Amino acid sequence: DLAFFPKPIQQPRMPIWIGGEGRAAQKRTAQYGDAWFPYFVTITPAELRAGYDNVLRLAAEAGRDPAQVRFACCRQIEVTRDPVPQDESHLRGNPEQLVEALSVYRDIGVDHLALQFMVPRWPDRVEQIERFAREVMPHLRAWKEENK
Repeated sequence: DLAFFPKPIQQPRMPIWIGGEGRAAQKRTAQYGDAWFPYFVTITPAELRAGYDNVLRLAAEAGRDPAQVRFACCRQIEVTRDPVPQDESHLRGNPEQLVEALSVYRDIGVDHLALQFMVPRWPDRVEQIERFAREVMPHLRAWKEENK
């Protein structure tokens, strides 16, 4: 037996997010998870959606309500000053490009999107985070308001 303190505020338990993008992780999510959370994978949005569709199918086969399994992912992001060539498996670009690229994740049904600013020097990372907050976040907030 194991005790854990403090107890979670979520009832009856904390949500279980299962990481990994492969079939085994998808199956674990379908059987036990509250969310599928592929983390730091090089994958296109279409491939992510196909994986989530598989999770939903497996959840139904396991006798679970697929609507109870959320769609989350974590992506690396880089905010550039100037436009850069786009690659759908990476989030990289100026604020306008990032708004467009992030809209794809909304369109494929991602419920939670975690972003990792992978900039090696701290001052540069802070500058990118602040720029993202100023120039990209207002667009994301507007999407949220549209869906209320």
